[in-house]
Amino acid sequence: MKVVKTTGFPPGPFKAITIGPWIFTKSDLLTESDIQHEAIHWEQQKETLILGFFVLYIVFQLIELVRCAIDPNRGASEGYKRPLWKRAYRSNLFEKEAYANQDEQGYLEHRQLWAWAK
Repeated sequence: MKVVKTTGFPPGPFKAITIGPWIFTKSDLLTESDIQHEAIHWEQQKETLILGFFVLYIVFQLIELVRCAIDPNRGASEGYKRPLWKRAYRSNLFEKEAYANQDEQGYLEHRQLWAWAK
């Protein structure tokens, strides 16, 4: 994957975004965890023919926004109440797989197809 340094993209509080084999970041330093997290998203994009990833990501995000609005404990971490948008973001199926495995060495080598859907 190629890291592309930008200014102002991705927007808001996001550190990086993967579009195809490129990681766009406004940060000066991405950790190995960050790179693996984004590499997991690249695998997810390939599985869903890239465009499907972005369509599904938005659908999952909207579903999770509703679910988190209904259940204030959904997506909350222990002892910390996240804002609604962040709880929905962390509950998104694609993000759940990426966050759960971003620190697991060798994960991409043994990752199962469609792991995010399981």
